[in-house]
Amino acid sequence: MPIKLRRLPPLWTLLWNLLAWLAGAADALTPEQGVLWAQEIPDQESLQAQEITRTPEGAFRPSLAPMPILFRQPETGTGFGSAATYFFRLGSQDDSRRERPAFPSTVTAVAIYTTHSQIITAIEPTLRLKGDGLRIGGALEFVRFPTSFWGIGNDTGDEMEESFTARAFNLEIGIFREVRAGWYIGPVGRYARRKLSDVEPGGLLDRRAVPGPEGEQILGLGLGISRDTRDRSTSPSSGGLHQLHVMRFDGGLGSDFDYTQVALDFRMYLPFTGGRVLALRLVGESLNGTAPFDVLPQIGGDELLRGYFGGRFRDKSLTAMQAEVRQKLGWRFGMVGFGALGQVAPAPADLRLDGLKATVGAGLRFAINEGEGLNLRADYAWGLGAGTRALYLSLGEVF
Repeated sequence: MPIKLRRLPPLWTLLWNLLAWLAGAADALTPEQGVLWAQEIPDQESLQAQEITRTPEGAFRPSLAPMPILFRQPETGTGFGSAATYFFRLGSQDDSRRERPAFPSTVTAVAIYTTHSQIITAIEPTLRLKGDGLRIGGALEFVRFPTSFWGIGNDTGDEMEESFTARAFNLEIGIFREVRAGWYIGPVGRYARRKLSDVEPGGLLDRRAVPGPEGEQILGLGLGISRDTRDRSTSPSSGGLHQLHVMRFDGGLGSDFDYTQVALDFRMYLPFTGGRVLALRLVGESLNGTAPFDVLPQIGGDELLRGYFGGRFRDKSLTAMQAEVRQKLGWRFGMVGFGALGQVAPAPADLRLDGLKATVGAGLRFAINEGEGLNLRADYAWGLGAGTRALYLSLGEVF
């Protein structure tokens, strides 16, 4: 039963006072303080922008930032845990040719538990060398994640839902060199090994009717290219972020599946008068070959088509478009209206206009750090034509 705020004036007063206190405290966070709401490992660039700590003489000082984590979304229920990021520098950093000091290197550790009995633990290092002209990043992750599966395709019915639990070990690495201002290119790699349990008897996974229920491993190498012209990484108001990754997973490398993955992520931010920003995102992904069902491109969840359950639809090819209108209100408050279209298909040639899924929604924002655009986010979304709806509480914008 939804809570009616008109019956709870003392709680509303308390919430208002709490937000006011957060606003005053967040702008003055030190490396030894901090309270963050997040749905996953906090965005490192947003943390780095706040944590570049210097001595009175201007020298960088290493620091440690521990943070509690709290979030809510349909796929996980309520999640809570903790994270800690260590900020440091390797070698000399020449910032003289940059508009702002280069971000420091970081190592982030996170541990999360949810009310759906999901466990996420991860370590994510990002090393920045040669004045940020060379970036070496990666992630080491162990996950225990009970969730649901509806089969493969763009038109699977709700009655096809079956439950399973995935236990996965993931390792990712990328080495990127700046070849022109804002342009980075370099090799990327991914290794994953997972095992399924608690599969629903008689379902697709139990009958081995889709690729990948036996618990194999994948190993792939590829190339990544990115161009970043955003004015900031959290809640940008201008510029763009464009990324292209091409990876090959092959038995010759030790992978149990042979396939090629191509992924494109194109984002633009257009400022307007009155504190209004139009944010646009186009995503495309395609797999050629035989891939495990759980790595197929998916729509749904907090990142792509809010309002649908994460992974509700999946197949070898995906296209999706999102748009948000972000409007500043009085003091630290803001509001957002958003919509998205997307679909999956066996191949890019099978994508069609009448197969698009649509979602719309609205949300409120509260800036806990106005200088860096770091917002608490509350979004409510509807899946049009599907009768689905979802509430998301988290930190930072979706894109």
